[in-house]
Amino acid sequence: RAFYDMLVGTEAAVRAGLKQDKTLEQLQEEDVLKEWSSFDGSYVDKNGWIEYLVKGIEGDDGNRDLRVAFFENMYRTYKEKGVDAALAKYHEINESRSDENKITEIEPVIIGYKLFENKKYHDAIKFFELAALEFPDGDYPWLCYNNIGSAYQELGDKEQAIEYYKKSLEFNPDNTSADERIQELEGDWFAGIE
Repeated sequence: RAFYDMLVGTEAAVRAGLKQDKTLEQLQEEDVLKEWSSFDGSYVDKNGWIEYLVKGIEGDDGNRDLRVAFFENMYRTYKEKGVDAALAKYHEINESRSDENKITEIEPVIIGYKLFENKKYHDAIKFFELAALEFPDGDYPWLCYNNIGSAYQELGDKEQAIEYYKKSLEFNPDNTSADERIQELEGDWFAGIE
């Protein structure tokens, strides 16, 4: 519920700023998302999220109904048939759409976050992998791999966590969160060897 509230609230805050003719830079300087600072850092930084929202809002193409139908369809399929059926449904929906209405990079990321938030780590990994593989030149592969690392860390699989944190750094060498987690995990790993 907190994640959903963050999504709705941050979009509303950015929309309000854009209605006042504020630029992306002004929204970032004013820290319009300070109310949601607890979400900052481990998954995405506030400025990156503001930029994503501005792009989405300014490029609002009137496809809101398509996006809502997509999420409802995905949720229903996941609840009734599981993650593999939901992944198949993703491809089915995307293939049925015209080029201008294709699913964007953020949709599978949002589903991954929701699953992660609900401690469904194996399922979250599949959606983060989907996003990273479907959009290798997009804005978020580094974030997807970072999230996969976090999911494996939550599952207690240090080797896989480190592997994916390193992969995240290949896409974004400035990802200090991944670097810190690698150091933490490698420190824990070496501490257990005597």
